[in-house]
Amino acid sequence: ATGVRPIRPLIVPSTGTNAFSLEDWKDRGVIGVTEGLLAKLDRSELSAVVAHEAAHLVNDDSKLTTTACLLFGVFAGISSRMSSLLSSSAGVRRYGHSRRRDSGGVALVALLLWLIATLGYLVTKLLYLCISRKREFLADAYAVQMCKDPLSLAEALNKISGGYRGWVELPKEFSSLFILNPHLSKLDEMSGFFADLFSTHPPVSERIKRLLN
Repeated sequence: ATGVRPIRPLIVPSTGTNAFSLEDWKDRGVIGVTEGLLAKLDRSELSAVVAHEAAHLVNDDSKLTTTACLLFGVFAGISSRMSSLLSSSAGVRRYGHSRRRDSGGVALVALLLWLIATLGYLVTKLLYLCISRKREFLADAYAVQMCKDPLSLAEALNKISGGYRGWVELPKEFSSLFILNPHLSKLDEMSGFFADLFSTHPPVSERIKRLLN
């Protein structure tokens, strides 16, 4: 299904039940599954989940998601760093009278960079979230074409959604990499404009309904 692209399997030592795919700019991909997923799913359900992640690789979703997560991290890092500089500059202006002029220039640059980084983060996130839900539906459809077993994928989604999905310490920016959001989110299970705009995954119930149909 993936042509000549090299794909490396990866087993993640976690009791959480989840799977993900990553791809770099040299078309090298990896499909990861957690130990919890291996323990909870049967062979046909696991095959369906792997097919879903392979579909993301085939359609370049994984490359898009990996790029978006990288940008999220860069913008968030710059924003955090500039916030620290603004705080330190404020302290210098308050207590170091001889350095007020220099600190004022640093504060202005830091403020501009903070605004650019924050705006870049928000714009990138909104653009990505606008398409992420649709890509999950498409990956489900492609997975069914590959494994010829929509019921197994529906069962797998049902099992994954009913338990612990992953890592509490995982940054939320990386949630879109997974077959289901590792962080429980009520917004993911809702429909409508705001849910479509701000959630990473479509409702599990809707995905299962489409698979059963």
